[in-house]
Amino acid sequence: MLSFLKKWIQKFSVLAGFFRSVERQTVSFLSPVLQKLNRVFRHGLQRAAVLFQRLGVSVHQWFFKTKIRSIQKKFFRPGLRRRFLGATVAVFAVCLTIIFTSFYHIQYAVAVEKNGEVVAYIKDEQTYQEAQNMLAQQMIDIPMERAEITSLPRRQATHELKVTSVPANMPLEDETQLAETLLEEADQDITSATGLYVDGVFYGAVADADILEQTLAQMEENYAMQQGVSTEAVSVKNNVEFRDGLYLTNCIQESDQLASLMQSEVQTEEYYTIQEGDTLLSVSAQTGVDYDSLTSLNPGLDEASLQIGQQLLLTQSKPLISLSAVKQVESEQEVPYSQERRENSNLEKGTTNVLQTGENGLIQVCEQIEIVDGQQTSSTVLSQETIKNAVPEIVEVGVKEGGDLIRPLNTGYVSQGYSSSHQAVDIAAPTGTAVHAAAGGTVTYASWYSTYGNCVIIDHGNGKQTLYAHLSEIDVKVGQKVSQGSTIGLVGSTGNSTGPHLHFEVRVGGQKVNPFSYCKI
Repeated sequence: MLSFLKKWIQKFSVLAGFFRSVERQTVSFLSPVLQKLNRVFRHGLQRAAVLFQRLGVSVHQWFFKTKIRSIQKKFFRPGLRRRFLGATVAVFAVCLTIIFTSFYHIQYAVAVEKNGEVVAYIKDEQTYQEAQNMLAQQMIDIPMERAEITSLPRRQATHELKVTSVPANMPLEDETQLAETLLEEADQDITSATGLYVDGVFYGAVADADILEQTLAQMEENYAMQQGVSTEAVSVKNNVEFRDGLYLTNCIQESDQLASLMQSEVQTEEYYTIQEGDTLLSVSAQTGVDYDSLTSLNPGLDEASLQIGQQLLLTQSKPLISLSAVKQVESEQEVPYSQERRENSNLEKGTTNVLQTGENGLIQVCEQIEIVDGQQTSSTVLSQETIKNAVPEIVEVGVKEGGDLIRPLNTGYVSQGYSSSHQAVDIAAPTGTAVHAAAGGTVTYASWYSTYGNCVIIDHGNGKQTLYAHLSEIDVKVGQKVSQGSTIGLVGSTGNSTGPHLHFEVRVGGQKVNPFSYCKI
């Protein structure tokens, strides 16, 4: 306290000397100025008298003639002139000194007082609030459960803040210095220690700071071994700080406890068990995990793969301190082949033929990846080398518009024509006679079909289909692309048949129509 008063006395002595110097300089500066003002004042009064006299204002003539000299004698005679000048100089010196010191030699600050005594001077109230926030984390008992750590009690302010003026060169305390000052004057036991802060949150303090640094270094070394990289490639993702300062004794923890906390998890993995009737949307609604996060946490998950009893990951584990490793990896990756389509005007529209089978290519890729807490979060391709070029698939596509249907048999005769009771055409022919596709298209059915026996149905697009029944043999498969005139089976007598023949139907928009309207049979 004595040193504080001594420092302030020295500062006031310097200020007093400065004020005297300013007064001397002001007097020497203002003396000729006041003399000039005297001359200007006298000359101005005389000019005013002449002006009024010319205007004919006789009432003022007496004043200017009789009073001017009286005023000059009273206020500007040699004896009084010196005293007036001295008083004026003093007044001006005081005013200029006040103005000068107000603007150039003082500053405004906020005084932090407790019980009427100044504890510290700070820049503004925000500094005090931030210091209180720091104290709110330090001046508590630190619990070990994460749920309690996230709800720290706030220390109530017991100080009074007042705006005051202080010398310009007086240093003001920042929030960290003020927090230590408030700790020193607090009515509680405090001690010097090192506090652990992760992303600005206080987790406890230890007497030996080396323990915290060694623990963090060991965590980085272990993570480097797990990922197969050097320790230089490992970094801490959080803002981890070890702050030296004053802490309440009840905040001090055992070194092994705080070291264990540094390596602990603040969030564990959570799972959901699929129940009967569950869907991804219903699971998302029940658990509060959005649909995109659910599919991201469970790669390859879709509605069709859900099974009763299946475990879905809802949240991943999250450590208090996250570590990142950056490394380069090389891998072989397939390059999908492209497809080249060539139009053929001789093929009916909807017909395709593969002229060249496509093959995937192969490249060697060098990537730089980042792995955070065991999960890859990003990758950057550094280089790639082609091992095998991809071979494009070449497909021939028919573009022939509105081609007529051809006769499905090259031989035989019509044994039964089209009628309302028989909506088809029967063509009698020997068993084993080749049956041809009436037009190009896609096989949609190729199997036994009730009374039709062995049956083939071809979709030609635009709502048109043809049906071939009672076949002795089927030579195509469902999904196969066929061209007009290609063999799809052999004549037979399967199903409800009285002898070997081909039952031929034409369907448009799902309705059976007369085949004679579409082809010559």
